[in-house]
Order: sequence, then C-alpha cells, then structure tokens
Amino acid sequence: MVWFVLAGLILLIALVVTGRETFINGRRSLACVQRQRVGPGPFVLNTLEKYFVFNPSIINHDNRILIVARLSSTAKCLTDTQHVFSSDAAVDTSTGVFHKDHKADASLLIKWYQDSPFAYVVLNNYTTDNNNARNLGMEDPRLFTFRGEVWVYAHYRAVRKGMFIHVPIIFRVSNPNDIMYLSLEGMSHIEKNWMPFEFNSELYFEYTVISPRVIIKCNIETGICERVYTEKVNIPYTRHIGGGAPPQRIPGGQFLGIAHTRENGNRPIRKNFFYTFSATPPFSITSVSPEFAVESESNNIEFASGLVVKDDTVIVSVGIQDCYGVLAYYKLQDILDFCTLNVHYI
Repeated sequence: MVWFVLAGLILLIALVVTGRETFINGRRSLACVQRQRVGPGPFVLNTLEKYFVFNPSIINHDNRILIVARLSSTAKCLTDTQHVFSSDAAVDTSTGVFHKDHKADASLLIKWYQDSPFAYVVLNNYTTDNNNARNLGMEDPRLFTFRGEVWVYAHYRAVRKGMFIHVPIIFRVSNPNDIMYLSLEGMSHIEKNWMPFEFNSELYFEYTVISPRVIIKCNIETGICERVYTEKVNIPYTRHIGGGAPPQRIPGGQFLGIAHTRENGNRPIRKNFFYTFSATPPFSITSVSPEFAVESESNNIEFASGLVVKDDTVIVSVGIQDCYGVLAYYKLQDILDFCTLNVHYI
C-alpha cells in the first residue's frame, strides 16, 4: 500500500514537472517553449550616461518581426552587467538621439527588426511644446495594425504648468512626425496603457481591461475618443491592473490579450497574465489566466508590451527590470488551457 501511494506521488510530481505548466512557490507557472534576449544597447556616452532599451513591442510585418522599444536614460536598471555596451561613437548621431537638447530624464523610441538588431532607427519625434511645458519625450510604445498600416501607440511625457503629464498618442510608423494626440472626456493628467484593436475598420481601445472593463472608440481624424461599452468584471486580483500589449485575433471569434498587475512601493512589482475576450461588441472578457513569470520569479518588473500570434505559436515581448527586452514563445493551446480563473460579471 505504501509503495502504491509512493508510486502515485512520484507520477503526480512527474506530471507537474513535465507538463505544460509547473508550480513555483505554490503558484502556477506557464512554461515557454523558447526565450531570447532582444535588441541593441544599452548605449554608453562618453559621459558614462547610459541609455537602456526596454519594454519592446512587436508586430509581424512582411514576415519579419518589427520591434519598437523605449530608449531612456532614467531606467533604474541594476542588472546591466550582462549586456553588450556600445560607445556613442557607434551610434548614428544623425538621428540626434544624444542631442544636447534631449534632457537626461527624457525617453525616446527606437525601432529595428529582430533579424537586424543593430540596424536600428531612432524615431526622432522629440516634439516641442511651448505651452509652459518641459518636454520629456515618448515612452512605452506599442505596435498595432489599423486599416492595413502599422501604427504606434505611445505616451507623450511632459511637465506642463508644474504638473507631470502622460498623454496617449498614435502615429504611423511610416510617418512618425505626424502625431495624433488622443483625448477622452474626464481623462486624468496621467493616462497610460490604452490597448488598441480594430473592429469593422474602426479604432477601439481597452481603456481599462478589467474592474471595470471600459472600451472606448477613437476618431483618428480628430483624436477624440468616447466610451462605448462598460462592464463590471470580478476576478481574483487585488492589485491594480493595466494594459500590456495590443490584443490579437485568435480562432474561435476571440482576441487574446496580456495585461499586468501593479504594486507600487519601495520595490515596485509588475507581473503579467493572459486573457481572452469576444471579438464582437461589447467585447466581453471570456477567460483569464493566473499571473506568471516570464523570465524569473525573482524579477520584480516583467512588463509585457507586445504580442504576435503565428499559427499555433504566441510570441510575447517583455521588458525586464527596466533594463532590456526578451521574446518568449508559447503554444497558443497551452495559454488557453492556462486561462482557468473564474470570471464573474456583476
């Protein structure tokens, strides 16, 4: 009898270790098929100031993975010793990325293809603003497709009339200087992480993913947005929830999305979870996964900001510790099987 119980226990352990998911510190963990570092940098100026490349977003563009990311000198990266450094002599200074007018606390956007990481281009859309403002550039770009073109959603950062602001913006990758500022009635001075998706050739955003779930629709000619659907969804997360990557269509009339939970403090925490929602109005949440670690449970910041679905493979781009980016590959069915949390509408 003891032998039978022991054999059963061994079998159970084997299933947990070799199956599609594992358990770490009592939490379910989604195992990825492959994981790799991505992107150039960090860059080191002769002044020893470092510009880190992190929070990458991805899209499948002409059968190549196009990537945009945040380029910033303010990253609180403490683990950069593992990465290849470049001197400013190796940087294409024609982009003006290290121009003296670019404040040390500014963020810029950088783009490249996965197969040519050092053929990067800095999107030199460092705009000026004379409305009693200090311009701090752009941050945390997301790539998305709309009406057959590749666009970027990002946040314009500034200090305006003594107040720190984040304003959502969009622009075409083909014309990064033609920036559209988005507005919504009742929006706060810091607005971030609206997740864009297309339906019937119209541009929608997940304004808030869950609790409540708010969908807005934006006019790309004027930048004016309006709330169109609101639902109260109850899931077992107590931390703040923010958008991660633009959702992608998957079979079964659904979108697949990934979002993050946030806890601020002396050691800020960002963790991610998958979810699915209906591809038709009101775009209701259909399933949610537990939080999971992409690279390591010891990382306090893992910020998913890109999602590509290719057949049965899902590629997620993630910023790690505000230092660098990784691409993580998962099986679509494994993700769907991982979405096991109860979803209740109130």
